[in-house]
Amino acid sequence: RLHGAQPMKRSKIKMNSASFKTPDAESELLLRCCAVSGPFAESAAMLALAARGVDWHRFLALANRNSVTPMVGARLRAERAANLPPHVARALGLSYEANALRSNHRARCALEIADSFAASGVPAIAIKGPALAIAAYGDVAMRVFGDLDFMVRFEDLPRAAKALERVGYSSPAYRADVVASGFFPDVSLDFSGPDGVVDLHWRLSLGYFP
Repeated sequence: RLHGAQPMKRSKIKMNSASFKTPDAESELLLRCCAVSGPFAESAAMLALAARGVDWHRFLALANRNSVTPMVGARLRAERAANLPPHVARALGLSYEANALRSNHRARCALEIADSFAASGVPAIAIKGPALAIAAYGDVAMRVFGDLDFMVRFEDLPRAAKALERVGYSSPAYRADVVASGFFPDVSLDFSGPDGVVDLHWRLSLGYFP
């Protein structure tokens, strides 16, 4: 369920041979703008819904609350939705541009970190963040993200921590002996730096999950 969606008038939309209910026009339009494939992504239905009129203030609030405003703006521009009020078009455009500046900067930080790992001989995989944005949408500005996430092998944690320190990231909570003991169930640690936070993972989930 979308954050902020209200149980108002319900319409049924067939999706993967199932009946999918959306609570209101604003939430339905938001979902259609974010869909990238399948019948829910049909342009004609999305444009018809926008043309019928929605509460644009509520629509923008929903998009912001669910962190999809840049994606929504890009989709509506690509589909050339003609009935967008000027203030909505401006808000969506500014959101995309601001996120593009922030995301491109964070992507450059991720490259610097990846280079430091490589120079230290630490195999690492970038997960979520800019890597996911590019893989899913082909555009780093389409996804809102904050920290940068990397996965390393458990045995490489000490060298990975030193590689992060070389590019300005540190974690006062990191102690190699404590992590190695396995006493705590943590699967990641935050390393803070001048350009944000790096979340360093050595597992994708807690050990007691199947």
